[in-house]
Amino acid sequence: MAAKKRTQASSAPAGFSRVENQLIGFWKPDQVGENIQGVIESAIRTPGKNGRTNLFYALRLTSDSGGSIVDNDGVIQDTVAGARVGVGGAMIANFMQGRIGQEVYLVYQGLGVAKKGRNAAKLYDCYERPSADGHQTSGEDDLPY
Repeated sequence: MAAKKRTQASSAPAGFSRVENQLIGFWKPDQVGENIQGVIESAIRTPGKNGRTNLFYALRLTSDSGGSIVDNDGVIQDTVAGARVGVGGAMIANFMQGRIGQEVYLVYQGLGVAKKGRNAAKLYDCYERPSADGHQTSGEDDLPY
């Protein structure tokens, strides 16, 4: 016997509100001083070119200010608190590692010096908000290898 399709919209118990769980796009800063603020939710790995793995982090925005959230079609999206965006790049990944659940504030500072055969690294000023107990995160690895 085939399973029946649900046609009714789901509802949640009183006191719950719907949470967006899809990425609306990626933070792609291009102007020095652009910033973004949010809570690091998870590390995401995807297959990349030449058998390499791409690593980026999902960030739940905690501020309506910031900019350059670009969706898959290249369209700039509004920065809205509560939305999920992807944030990636080697410099950012190094900072975010070990900070799952931590609120961070990132400010784009432009491009570094390109090494031979490589693109110039994007540089950032990175800040974190201390946890409720007043401690900074350790920055230890949170990725299962």
